[in-house]
Amino acid sequence: MASMPLKNDASKSTNDFGSRVASDKELWEQVRNDDSAALNTLYHRYHIALWEYAVSLTRRNDLAKDAIQEAFVYIWMKRHAIQLNSSLKAYLLISVRNHLLKSLQRQRRFVDSPISSQNGIPDDAFSPEDMIVIRESKEVSKQLIEKMIARIPARKREALYLKVYNNLPYKEVASIMEVSPQVARNYVSEAYQQLHVLLKNHKSVIF
Repeated sequence: MASMPLKNDASKSTNDFGSRVASDKELWEQVRNDDSAALNTLYHRYHIALWEYAVSLTRRNDLAKDAIQEAFVYIWMKRHAIQLNSSLKAYLLISVRNHLLKSLQRQRRFVDSPISSQNGIPDDAFSPEDMIVIRESKEVSKQLIEKMIARIPARKREALYLKVYNNLPYKEVASIMEVSPQVARNYVSEAYQQLHVLLKNHKSVIF
C-alpha cells in the first residue's frame, strides 16, 4: 500500500501496553494520533474476517484483496475525520463492503440480485447443537459447508457470514447491510434453514 504500508510483523503497535493486547478502542485512538503501526495491527487482527466476508460477496479474490487494501488506505487518510457509531469491526466490514460494491458497480459484475424478505422465519432453524457441529466439524466437512453456503442467495449468505462468522449483533448486521434489524434477522434465519436442508441432503454430513 503506497499511502499506508502494511507490514507482515504487526503483532504489536507502538504503545505502552507492554505484553497486554491492546483493545480495538485503544488501537483506534492510536490510529487517530497518527500511529500507522496501530492500523497495521488492526489490519492483521481482522484481515482474515474481512477477506472471508469480501469473498462471500464477490467470489473474486482480486476484488476482495483490492477492497480491503482500499478500505485501510481510506481509513488512514480520513483517520481524523472518521467518527465511529458502531464497533470498529463493524465499521471495517462496512468500509470493505462499500469499496467492494463500488468496484463491482464499475465493472458491472454482480454476484446475485439483492433479495428482500419480510417473512418471519423462526430463529431456531438450527439448534445450538447443530451450530456446534457446523463450527467444529472436521476440515473436509468445513469445505463442504463452505460449498453449501455458496449456494445460498447473496443477501442471505452475507447476513449469515456477518452474524455467525463475525459474531455481530443483529443491529450491526442491519447497519452494514442497510436493512432493518428484523430483515437482517429474517435473512439469517432463512440462510440457516436453507443451509440446514442442504446439509441434511448431503450424505457426508450427519446431525
